[in-house]
Amino acid sequence: MRKKPPVILKEIREKKLPEIDYATQKSISYPQMSMFNECPKKWSLQYREGHKQFTSSIHTVFGTALHEVLQHYLTVMYEQSGAEADRINTAEMLEEKLREEYKKQYQANNNQHFVTPDELREFYDDGVEIIREIAKERSKHFSKRGWYLVGCEVPLVLTPNPKLQNIMFQGFLDVVLYHEPTNTFKIIDIKTSRQGWSKKEKSKKCAMIMHTEIVSDHGTDLEAVRKVLFPKYPKAIYFSTNRLDINQLNQLYNIADAQILLTSNEGWGLSLTEAILAGTPIIANVTGGMQDQMRFEDEKGNWINFSKDFPSNHRGTYKKHGAWAFPVYPASISIQGSPQTPYISADRVRIEDVVDQINKVYHIPSEIRTQIGLEGRKWAISDEAGFTGEKMGQRIINYIDELFLTWKPRKNFELINTKNVEKRVLNHKLQY
Repeated sequence: MRKKPPVILKEIREKKLPEIDYATQKSISYPQMSMFNECPKKWSLQYREGHKQFTSSIHTVFGTALHEVLQHYLTVMYEQSGAEADRINTAEMLEEKLREEYKKQYQANNNQHFVTPDELREFYDDGVEIIREIAKERSKHFSKRGWYLVGCEVPLVLTPNPKLQNIMFQGFLDVVLYHEPTNTFKIIDIKTSRQGWSKKEKSKKCAMIMHTEIVSDHGTDLEAVRKVLFPKYPKAIYFSTNRLDINQLNQLYNIADAQILLTSNEGWGLSLTEAILAGTPIIANVTGGMQDQMRFEDEKGNWINFSKDFPSNHRGTYKKHGAWAFPVYPASISIQGSPQTPYISADRVRIEDVVDQINKVYHIPSEIRTQIGLEGRKWAISDEAGFTGEKMGQRIINYIDELFLTWKPRKNFELINTKNVEKRVLNHKLQY
């Protein structure tokens, strides 16, 4: 049964706005106000002297079409249900809206095409991805708990300056929501400008910093790899080879959107700890100590306590983890070792899985990325994790105290029968 909407919604929807008398009054839009505040001369040339000309572009076509699809999706979600909204074929609807809007601007452009089919397809693909992501994460961005949709494209007419009664501001609010428990409103401005969204433009804003040796006897020639794989993007990868002090390392962690560590067998992964303490999300292989830092949870919501019966989560037994972590589960698990360490799992990831997680972090809004990074830092300095010098020092003191309390002196000598050879056994359950 649908909830009865608050009375205030009906009052807003039925409220009559003041009519503009175009014989004596002048209406202005938000872009005009912004331009006037920025440069009155530019505003005068474009709007007063009439030099402004509308130019058809793929950006205006895309913006209009995406606006209409998103607003329709949100209307159905709030007025009916999220499930009903998900039944909308948004990809088909976006294609239809793009065709309609392009046809209008094509005719307005003297029947001259202003975009290529490939460009239109690229914009369409990005639009589908945007809508799919919003639908996937709608509960994070558009809650229905106490929230009601006032409307989409809500008209707004007012006098921006009481001294100039002949100037009327006229605009539309993309999405307006009302929160009944707090009696507050939320105005959402949908930004759909795709300027700078092309793959080439995106690449200019992204870079990977690798703090490592460029050439190593134990590895490969990373500079040669960079030239072969990224010949068109010479500034996509930077190498940091000098020894850095604490402040310099902290600066690197803070400017990064994510810290990546994908080693196949890792005892702990100190760079992840440092990144988490700096409030930076992590992308890491689910192996060794790296999985501890992702805070995987068991059925009871507790931080996994690995044991001989469950030595690793590298097979993805548990999926729930800290918001700051973007795990990459191994695609290949093999065995390697040495005389000192006869057997250890070598967990190797698929590059495609890594790309998926990098892409996921890339598309998270910066404010959300900052928030989940700070969640990681909060956990790292908590009593549960205790990744601080003070807490780790206290643990060492406690262990030393326990040692003194339980220590028993060894005998002066010990006789060992060299004919008895201890049988080597696995100290944990073998997993398949």
